[in-house]
Amino acid sequence: MPDKKVISHSGRGANKTTQYVLAYFHGRCIVCPASATVVHEIEPRARGETSMRFENRVALCAEHHEWAHNVGANASGPTLVRLRKLAVARFYG
Repeated sequence: MPDKKVISHSGRGANKTTQYVLAYFHGRCIVCPASATVVHEIEPRARGETSMRFENRVALCAEHHEWAHNVGANASGPTLVRLRKLAVARFYG
C-alpha cells in the first residue's frame, strides 16, 4: 500500500519545515504508532507568530489530527505537549 500523502495546513503539500518535523518524529504520529500525515501546531496559528516555532509543532496521523481540531486547542494542547515530550524522550533519550 502506498504511503499517504503528507500535507501541510495550507493544503499545498509538505514544505521543508514540515518534512523536518516529520523526520524528527521518525514519520510517526506522537499519539499512536500510525504514520504521520500532517504537522500540527499545538498553539493555533491564530494566536500569533510563536505558533510556527519548531517546539510548537508535532507529527500526527489523520485520525489524531482530526481529534485535535475537534476537541479544540484548549483541550488537546496540554495532552499534545505531554505526548511531544514523551516522543522526544523516546527518540532522543
